[in-house]
Amino acid sequence: MRKRPRSRTIEAVAYLTGFAAIAVPGTMYLLSSDAQVAGWKIAAVIIAEFASGEAARSGFLYLYARGRSVEYR
Repeated sequence: MRKRPRSRTIEAVAYLTGFAAIAVPGTMYLLSSDAQVAGWKIAAVIIAEFASGEAARSGFLYLYARGRSVEYR
C-alpha cells in the first residue's frame, strides 16, 4: 500500500509548480527577445516567479487547512 505524501512535501511541490509556471515562459521570453533586455524586465520576471510560487503555496495551505477543519466534517 502506498504511503500518502506529507503536507510539507506537497507544499514544496506546490511552490515549485507555481514558481515554474512563471519561470519557464518568462525565461523563454527573455531569451528570445531580439533587443537588449533591460534590468527592469529581469527584475519583473524574478519578482513574478517568487510571487507566483508563494501564491501557489498559500493556496495549497488554505485548501489543506479548510479540509482539516472540524467545522466542515
